[in-house]
Amino acid sequence: MKIRNIFTILIVFSIMSCIGMDKKFPVDKVICDQPMLSIDADSSEQAVLRIRVYSPQNFANVSALKVVTNGTEDLRSIGKIAVYFTEKSDKFDTSVQFGRYENPMDVVTFKGNVNLKKGVNYFWVTYTLSDTAKPDTYVDAACTEIVVLEKLYQVNKVSDPHKILIK
Repeated sequence: MKIRNIFTILIVFSIMSCIGMDKKFPVDKVICDQPMLSIDADSSEQAVLRIRVYSPQNFANVSALKVVTNGTEDLRSIGKIAVYFTEKSDKFDTSVQFGRYENPMDVVTFKGNVNLKKGVNYFWVTYTLSDTAKPDTYVDAACTEIVVLEKLYQVNKVSDPHKILIK
């Protein structure tokens, strides 16, 4: 009987190791950068922030992201903010929406439900500008927090921060 229990424990531990669930923390680091220097006033769903989440395991559930618009000259310039998840692809795509807000504020917490894959996972924050957006003014975006497996993580680094010009 004892040998059978030990064998069962070894099988479970082996499975957990294979899928990465033997790791204590589901996130190694979170890094954000802004892929655009400017955006067009008349285009929609423009990527203004890329969020890279490094996970040592599969199946870690992301349930929230906090995005701030600090640095935006006129918040009314932003008509909609959305967040998309492209899993391990570093190419922007709008297939999997994590969350959306129609009337943005200074701080927006998106609630969603996606599972990370082992390695680098990508989230994209997009802006659709409003009709009142003025050319030659600036918008900005940053991610400050992410909730993975009900644990709050601070963003490790915002690389190359800058404001984004409206053309």
